[in-house]
Amino acid sequence: MRLELSDRIATRAEATKVIFRQTVKIAVDQLGGTKITAADLLKMEPETFHNLRRQLQQNTSEAEPQKPRLTCAICSVGLHLKLHGSGNRYFVHDSEPPACPWYTGGVVTRELRRAEEFLSEKESAEHYLLKWQIADALKRDPEIAGSVVVQETLWGELLSDQWRRPDVQCIWQGRRIAFEVQLGTTHLREVVFRENFYRSENIFVIWVFHPIAMGKAAHADERYFNRRNVFFATEGEDIELDESESPNCLKLLCRYDSALVTENGRIVTQTAEEIVGLEDLTYPEEHYRPFYFDYPASLLEAEQISDRVKESIRAAAEREAAVQRITDERRQSAKASEARKWQPGVPSI
Repeated sequence: MRLELSDRIATRAEATKVIFRQTVKIAVDQLGGTKITAADLLKMEPETFHNLRRQLQQNTSEAEPQKPRLTCAICSVGLHLKLHGSGNRYFVHDSEPPACPWYTGGVVTRELRRAEEFLSEKESAEHYLLKWQIADALKRDPEIAGSVVVQETLWGELLSDQWRRPDVQCIWQGRRIAFEVQLGTTHLREVVFRENFYRSENIFVIWVFHPIAMGKAAHADERYFNRRNVFFATEGEDIELDESESPNCLKLLCRYDSALVTENGRIVTQTAEEIVGLEDLTYPEEHYRPFYFDYPASLLEAEQISDRVKESIRAAAEREAAVQRITDERRQSAKASEARKWQPGVPSI
């Protein structure tokens, strides 16, 4: 019997309940020998969790994989971190261990597989449309048009035995740029592999997210890695030509964070949005990930401003306290003087 979409999604949710749970109770951090419990994962600050998650994948994605940083407390097999859409965080074994009671395996039911296939077909169509929207917008720019290609294989010059096939690529102002469409289904391991390849070949990569990726682990991973910048496209509305400013340039929606300081010196993070073009971005060659707004720099500036504001508040409080102290002393002196006037035999001053 054919499953309807709602039934397939429900089946997927039911089947994944067993997979997306914290079966690994304790991990050992090999850097310091400390233990990290499943409960500790849930308490971690989001930025700390996502940075650790990416670092673990980076370690296994190098040409010569490093020893795992996190290992299972029972079987000592390496672990990586997963994030479910429900917000649950959990450890997962890198490979099948010898008879570990905390190993869940990767058993997928036939119903779950059918639901996944249906959803992947839907996502593939959206991926295809978004990819060509990007390419079409770039081709309208005379400076870029001749260099725009879609899904053409790139063979590594430094890593001659490796290749990648970016969704869209072009050359803009002498920079090689790859665009990768992200619907939130690309695993972090594959993201890291691609970024390592592009960086080794001096190619800048821009991940363009579809709105359906909001709230997924891939979106959060990108936010915390790329200086709190995430580039979006929404049904073709944000991939457009803004004739008033740049008549032939691709435009994307950038959602970014900035650090602000309140009147009392407290630092708060504010999320904003801006329509940006390639000319609005910074292209750092240390990791080849273009960004619009530099959150770490704004945080550093905010911390300096916060220190000055807090010092100013402290100094003002000390001045106010000093004035109040002098006022209180004068008041007490006046009261004492007044009291002596009414005491027999005590000369008044």
